[in-house]
Amino acid sequence: MARYVYSCTACGQRFEVDKPMTAASEPSACPQCQAPGRRVFTAPGITIKGSPIKFSGGEEVEGGSPEPESGCGSCANGACPWN
Repeated sequence: MARYVYSCTACGQRFEVDKPMTAASEPSACPQCQAPGRRVFTAPGITIKGSPIKFSGGEEVEGGSPEPESGCGSCANGACPWN
């Protein structure tokens, strides 16, 4: 089951409904006035857990890595990951 947000076509009330993904596009009745509700598209509720990535320079970067300020050692042998 997934949770979807709907907006009532009559009174404008927003409400949430748990229903199967196969039925997501079907209208749902407003709990306040029983008129049909239209699905409202919202950003997904995604939570990323864990600590930020730490590098030897002490800086923290979430979701990626900074370009090194000086050579990382790989550039000397032609295997630089930043080029």
